[in-house]
Amino acid sequence: MTLKVLIAEDEDDIAQQYKMVLEELGHEVERAKDGEECLKIFHDALEKNYKDRPNPYDVILLDYLMPIMDGIEAAKVILEECPEQRIIFVTGNGPKLLSGLIDFEKPVEILIKPVPLTALIAKIENRRQKEIAKKLYYKLKKWDGTDGLSTPTGPKRIANNINIFPD
Repeated sequence: MTLKVLIAEDEDDIAQQYKMVLEELGHEVERAKDGEECLKIFHDALEKNYKDRPNPYDVILLDYLMPIMDGIEAAKVILEECPEQRIIFVTGNGPKLLSGLIDFEKPVEILIKPVPLTALIAKIENRRQKEIAKKLYYKLKKWDGTDGLSTPTGPKRIANNINIFPD
């Protein structure tokens, strides 16, 4: 199943990594560099998809600390307009985010950086991390010849004398 995902992340490397892996798994991904750009993209998608679906995205990944407008401010606007929109905060500032969410009225999900890609994808797809790890392993191996953890695996898929995914 293809999901529509909006990523709001100011760190280019992190955003590109998320985008690349999600697109490789068949999802449609858009990226914003801050909360303000996230809202613009969200509103454009809302106008285009208004009659077709209740929320313009299946999930929105929001970093907490971003320039111009932070993730909490963006989430408040998004959830005012689409109360059922699924939002996942992905942040390295867990305590600050949690204190900012004390008066938050809508449910959101939280992942703390650094997040393994398998955990991020499992959360987005609502699947078990082990299933995702196996799926991602084969996709990345095909892509760059590694097991997705920067460990060359060779023809027998063995790293450090441990068979990662037995046949």
